[in-house]
Amino acid sequence: MTNEEKEPTIQKKVLTKRLMKQLQNSIIGNLLRNGELAEADLHNSTLIETKIKEYFEDFEGHISIVPEHRDDILTIAEQINKDQYEIAVTLYATFIEHTLNRIISLYCFHNHIDSKTTNEVIRNISIIGKCTWLLTLLGLPSFKADQIKLKCLSAKSPIVNFRFEIWRIGNGSNK
Repeated sequence: MTNEEKEPTIQKKVLTKRLMKQLQNSIIGNLLRNGELAEADLHNSTLIETKIKEYFEDFEGHISIVPEHRDDILTIAEQINKDQYEIAVTLYATFIEHTLNRIISLYCFHNHIDSKTTNEVIRNISIIGKCTWLLTLLGLPSFKADQIKLKCLSAKSPIVNFRFEIWRIGNGSNK
């Protein structure tokens, strides 16, 4: 088998491993939410394994999984940090925003806020709003200006949400 033939198999194994981890985290989240696990239980891998097995024995319904890309984003940003600064800044800001969106999503889930409302909040509130007033509104600690460089987050917007601008160069008339 050539390297090219092995690549899809390796990718499939990596994706399967990630999916299983996300599924495990989703089930643990449900168990915590339902009171079947406590935060103190999270250090007991044997208990967690038992509870997950019981979860599937009694399973009725569906499982929702949100794909997680933060690790990949951070890895790529760290790799290109020096060579392509603007792209790295965009990726770091994206990592921060994904993390905030995850926090907001988990908060809404645990407080029984429907997914439509949760998605509206995540989509319609700016990154600055998510870092400051939204976290305060949700009763979560917000970021202070000295804790996070909001300029980094603001720098992402013009790169990702490109606005066509004409740059005028020289003293001549541009008609």
